[in-house]
Amino acid sequence: MPTNAVAHLQLHPRPHTASEAVECQFDTAIGLSASFRNHMGALMGEVLSPDRAKIILNSILWAIKLHVHGVQLFGFGDDEEGCIRAIASLAYADDWAGTFGSEADLKRAWAVWNVWVPISGSKLGIKGKLKTVVTGVLRDGQGGEFDISDPQLVTLDGTRVPTLSRSEAYKHLGVLRAALGGDGAAAESLKKQLRVAIGRVARMHKPTRRDMILVSNGLFQGLAGFKCSTVYYPFEWMENIEKEWRRMFNKKARRDVTTPACAATARPAP
Repeated sequence: MPTNAVAHLQLHPRPHTASEAVECQFDTAIGLSASFRNHMGALMGEVLSPDRAKIILNSILWAIKLHVHGVQLFGFGDDEEGCIRAIASLAYADDWAGTFGSEADLKRAWAVWNVWVPISGSKLGIKGKLKTVVTGVLRDGQGGEFDISDPQLVTLDGTRVPTLSRSEAYKHLGVLRAALGGDGAAAESLKKQLRVAIGRVARMHKPTRRDMILVSNGLFQGLAGFKCSTVYYPFEWMENIEKEWRRMFNKKARRDVTTPACAATARPAP
C-alpha cells in the first residue's frame, strides 16, 4: 500500500558563543526596557536573516537528498539516466517539509536530523501541533485513503513528534495544508480573515462610499492576493464572501439591498 508521508519541521538555530548574542529590549507601555543579551535564535527582521537560515539548512538538505528518496511525481517515470523525478524537500529560511514514499525513508531522514541538531547547535521546535509534525496518507488500489500509523519519531531529549491525521492541516510557509490535499482549512482561515476586514470597514466613522471601497480594496487585495497565489479558491466561494461584503456596504451606505452590483463601483474624479 503506497504511503505519502510529510515531515514538517520548524528549526531554531542558536549561536554557540556569547560574542554572537543579540542585544534586545522589551517594548513596553512605558517605553523600552533595559537591554539584555539573547543567546537563542537569530534576530528576526534582519534583511539577511532568511539567507542565514538557508546557509544553516544547506548541509542537512544535501544529507537527506543523498540518504533518502522523495515522493515520485504523478506521470513521470524514469528518465534517460534511470532517475525518477521526485519531490524530496521544500524549504525556506528555517522551515522545512520533507516528503517520503515510505515510513522507512521518513525514519532515515529523522535519523539525519537527530545527528545534525546537536552538531549544529540548533533545536527543533515542537509545540503541540503548531510546529514540527508528521502527517501522511495511505492509498489503496481502489482509491481508498487511510491515515498513516504513528511513526513514533522522538527527539534526543525524548520529546515525541506529533502525528496528524490526513485531514488535519498544518501551516507550511503561512499556508494551511493537509496530507490528503484538501483546501478546506485554508479556505476557512481566509474566510475568517476577510470577515475581520469586513468588520473593520463596518466600524469606519462616517466614511464616504469611495472611502469604504478604497479601504476594502486595500484589505481584500492584500489578503486574497497572497492567499490566492498559493491555494485555489473556487469562484463560487469568492462570490459568497463578496455577498457578505455587499450586505455590509449597503447597510453602511444606506443603500437598498436590491441595488445592482455595478452601482457600487467607484470611479476616480476626472
